[in-house]
Amino acid sequence: MSFIFFGSSIPVDIVNIVQVKRASSCTHATLKRESYLLNSIRSSRHDRIIFVTTGFSEEKASFPTKVYFNQGVEYVLLGYNGRNRFIKYMSIMFSIFIWTVKNLNKGDYACVYNFQLPYSLPLIVRKLFARYNLTIDFEDFYNKRDMRYYVNLPLQIAGLKLADAFIASSPDMASYLSLRSQKNIHINGGYPDYPVLKNKNKNKNKNKNKKNTEYTTLLYSGTLSEPRGILDLINVFKLNKNHRYKLVITGSGRISDDVMNLCTTDKRISYLGNLCQSDFNDIILKADICINPQWESVSINFPSKVTTYLSYGKLVLSTRHSALYKSDYVDYIEFYDRSNNEFWEKIFYLVENNSISIQAEERRMKLFSKLISFKTENLINFINTMLVK
Repeated sequence: MSFIFFGSSIPVDIVNIVQVKRASSCTHATLKRESYLLNSIRSSRHDRIIFVTTGFSEEKASFPTKVYFNQGVEYVLLGYNGRNRFIKYMSIMFSIFIWTVKNLNKGDYACVYNFQLPYSLPLIVRKLFARYNLTIDFEDFYNKRDMRYYVNLPLQIAGLKLADAFIASSPDMASYLSLRSQKNIHINGGYPDYPVLKNKNKNKNKNKNKKNTEYTTLLYSGTLSEPRGILDLINVFKLNKNHRYKLVITGSGRISDDVMNLCTTDKRISYLGNLCQSDFNDIILKADICINPQWESVSINFPSKVTTYLSYGKLVLSTRHSALYKSDYVDYIEFYDRSNNEFWEKIFYLVENNSISIQAEERRMKLFSKLISFKTENLINFINTMLVK
């Protein structure tokens, strides 16, 4: 009996032994959530654990299926032909079909991230012929203005009927999906490893009151799209010309070019694109306030960037997002109203009240780590219940 996790990232555990040019093109949020779920599965009572991944690369190249073993996990990087986007998806779907027919059997346990193509169709077909136990992790959906939303919707509906258990990113997500199964749990975002506090305190003489430093750094990290609010953030930042404030943006998305063009008109704004984990660590450790400007209307998708911010002890300023209000993190977040220019009022207030000091960050990190330890224990218990038929 195996526990098989289907994802799209190449976990940190094996990234150094995989071909460099096959470095995964998935987002940091996806990598962190999949790594967190995989680590929780490792801590469960399952004996054989397999991580199957598409491991898509930006390179237009072909890759054979490769298998790696590390720390008790069998990693399967599925092969595909990357000549172009269409062939890539068709070939990887064929690889998934073949792999599931050979390896996913009655009594096995499978968990799949977001249940979208190319995984959803092969797993539905296999579920009809092999009575394996299926758990779907629903973290987010494509926006309805994206054609991929309508392509994946019928397959996700089928998955809701066939799955045995669910992991949802928020209570709103669970309500939206009408999850009737008693086996479901809410996991908000992908909890990364906690950074070491000493990295921020190399200089013991550093003033712990950051409002006396030369400038205050605001950070946005995540997908660049209109519903994520990145254009709104840039525009509202430009309303104040104070040179004591800087805005740093990391990530990529469909409007990356628009973001880049807007940044060139203001020297206080830096767009750094996608960063490796070590570079991202350097950036976020230097940030004072981390921003979540996501539209309130995108309420069922939990903004996972918030848990990343919080894991570093950072002060988080967010729009009044429904999923955050209903989460266990509401007391850790400051909110602003996107419609009435409240953004800068909040920024000034937080800076003047010493909310961005290193001491405040350390307190937030310790409280957050205790909360996540409790949530992780609940997730491990949930995974173990899958063994009970």
